[in-house]
Amino acid sequence: MPTCFTIAPQISAAAPQNLRYMHSYTATLICRRHAVRRRDGRAKIVVQAFINGLKVEVPTGVTIEPRFWCNDSRMVKLPRERREEQQQINSLIAARRAKAWDIMTRSMQSDKILTKDSFLRQYYSAGQLDDFFGYAHKQIDRWTGIKDPMTLKNYGDALKKLAQYADKLMIADMHEHTARRFDEFMQKQGLKKNTRWKHLKNISKFMSDAVLDEIIEENRWKRYKVRKEKTAPEFLTKEELQAFIDLYYTQDLKGGYRIIARAFLFAALNGGFRQGNWYTLSANNVEGDTLIFQPLKARKIKPQTIKLGITTIGRDLISESVEAGGLLFPGLPTPQQVNKQLKELAAYAGIRKRVTSHTARHTYATQFLEAGGKVEVLQQILGHSRIHETMIYSHVTDTSTRTQSVILNDRFSAPGSELLPGLSL
Repeated sequence: MPTCFTIAPQISAAAPQNLRYMHSYTATLICRRHAVRRRDGRAKIVVQAFINGLKVEVPTGVTIEPRFWCNDSRMVKLPRERREEQQQINSLIAARRAKAWDIMTRSMQSDKILTKDSFLRQYYSAGQLDDFFGYAHKQIDRWTGIKDPMTLKNYGDALKKLAQYADKLMIADMHEHTARRFDEFMQKQGLKKNTRWKHLKNISKFMSDAVLDEIIEENRWKRYKVRKEKTAPEFLTKEELQAFIDLYYTQDLKGGYRIIARAFLFAALNGGFRQGNWYTLSANNVEGDTLIFQPLKARKIKPQTIKLGITTIGRDLISESVEAGGLLFPGLPTPQQVNKQLKELAAYAGIRKRVTSHTARHTYATQFLEAGGKVEVLQQILGHSRIHETMIYSHVTDTSTRTQSVILNDRFSAPGSELLPGLSL
């Protein structure tokens, strides 16, 4: 099997210089050893083509450990026990190279000059004809157990909304013009700006993954911009959180209400972890007075382990579950049902706010800062990769700053100031 295709017809030396390379095409397979993208050390195999002297690289969709690439044969060579896998990989990359060759051959047969842009359009066109909704639902299946359940729900909600606009879309249709028309559709439905922004952002996530999966070259969906309106996080004040605690300890809450209230209070008092961890935390995550866990949302991108001290109330809330050795909050209903019953609990406690599971996270962050905690420490507790994510809670400092800025009032006084409120000269 040839490893490099070249088309370079003979052109008279007397021909103009700019015509000599009008039909000069080559295509070969290379392993990008020095452009390792993945954390596991695997490198991409690409088709490297030269279109009339211009280099272009297109993906094969295959990544391997560089040591298994044979530069002489331009093929993958795996250990003997993996020969079947080797055959499959080599067949796949050969097909990708043949695809580039077919594009070049058609250009020669039609006597049309192939450009870098036209080559890329034709190379990517096949994958772009895939059904977008089918691809998106496969991605959600891949993310199940990795991403936060509420994040997956939000992705699903965005797809449902998009399906209301158009129930059949190809990946090739997912560009900035479709995004704009989809936004106009949502506006006509009366959706608020931040809701529209969320749906557009979640759809963009699928398109960014299509780039990583080398189905498309660019995520054109994100070219359409909708700016999110800044809103203060909804949180419970000290008095409201105390009212929720009193409700839990003084009322005979039944069924799911009690376990939901317990999970909410534990999160609001102990680190503000996301709802996804409500379903996964168990007695194994508790060592003495310390809670040790990985934030579910961050596992795929940046695995990290967080260790938090457990408050006195927190220890009481989970004591039975720790002794039983199972989940800390067994029997939790679905995320949607949790939020529905939280609203009812909040109303019963006299709290006139839209309380959801995420309110526990905002409440913890707010109470932490009001109690004098440092924003840098809060960043680590919440698992934020960037400080500006934590700074959304800076609204707390507005009141605290005004109060604490005059703290020296109680330390110093001018002689006779209690007798002389003012002076006239």
